[in-house]
Amino acid sequence: HGLLWSFLLSAISYAVTILLTYVLIRKKTPDLAVERVSSIYSNCAFMCIPLINGIYGSEGVLYLTAYLTFFNVLIWTHGLMTMKGERDFSSLVKALISPSVIAVVVGLICYLTNVRLPKVPATALQYIADMNTPIAMVIAGATAAQTNVLKALQNRRIYYVSLCKLLILPVAGFFAMWILDPPPIVLMTVTIAAACPAATMCTMFAVNLDKDPKTASEIFTVTTILSAVTLPLITIFADRITYHI
Repeated sequence: HGLLWSFLLSAISYAVTILLTYVLIRKKTPDLAVERVSSIYSNCAFMCIPLINGIYGSEGVLYLTAYLTFFNVLIWTHGLMTMKGERDFSSLVKALISPSVIAVVVGLICYLTNVRLPKVPATALQYIADMNTPIAMVIAGATAAQTNVLKALQNRRIYYVSLCKLLILPVAGFFAMWILDPPPIVLMTVTIAAACPAATMCTMFAVNLDKDPKTASEIFTVTTILSAVTLPLITIFADRITYHI
């Protein structure tokens, strides 16, 4: 029941975010595609998995897989087409057979059928899962190290994109989901995932598609830095409304 809710809320969150992004970020600049993709897609895997696991445990991580499924499908379809500036529906097929989506499907099957791995492989996989947090910090640090942080922090446009990514879009998505009166833990999980900073995939796309990787990297760095403040604020805000109204 909760998993079905998480799929529904994830769909609503992405729908609201994508629609609002085309309204809020429409200034015709060479970086328009980079700004839009960075505003829509968050670092909901590396950063959010250990975060949600620390707050809500394995149940929260289960609900997060729905959001991750939408992320993996949309980033390789809508996100890729937005960065290219063209429609390439063959990307949808590639997205559906990507290792991350297959892993989610296998994991859900194991969960729903109550399949348990033997102790040795289960322990090995747990060790890999425990590496999420340090690996996330390494990736974030390596990307930020290649960016002139002081110069990026002086760019007013990046502050506007960060405002949209970290505050306006997550809050709008939260209220769109909240009116349906969903289970609180599912609502909080999806809200936190949407409020995470820009995804590193945006920088990878920019590099591979001859966009401006410098802008993508700066947005990633600035949103990651600012999320140290905005993510707790969004979590407190959503928690107060969810549990006290």
